[in-house]
Amino acid sequence: MGKYQPKIIQITEDIINGMEYDGFLKRFNITNIDFIKKYLLDLLTEKFINDDLEDEDGGIFTEEEFDKMLIDIVKKHAIQTLVNDGVINTYEDETTDEVVFLTKKGKKLMEELKNKIEKSTKD
Repeated sequence: MGKYQPKIIQITEDIINGMEYDGFLKRFNITNIDFIKKYLLDLLTEKFINDDLEDEDGGIFTEEEFDKMLIDIVKKHAIQTLVNDGVINTYEDETTDEVVFLTKKGKKLMEELKNKIEKSTKD
């Protein structure tokens, strides 16, 4: 973590501690916080570079920014869980956008789900 400012590291730790205290991590079954730590460190570093780390009220994020941050964390966790389970995989295309696709296992699971849904609607 040597490339981050001490202030950024402290704010990141405070946010993660708040997430643990509020039950956010448990609610979304997030046990590996390494990706959250890197995400927050990079996000806060960008705000620091842009001299946007604190607003006039002393806050770090607007309500909209904070909501987006939480949604991004849950989304990234869900994607990583599905990758780890072998259901999907990802790659970055020429424009550096992340592309998500079903693996063979994912396609098989989707077909099984489709069949279950079709069967339940006929009953």
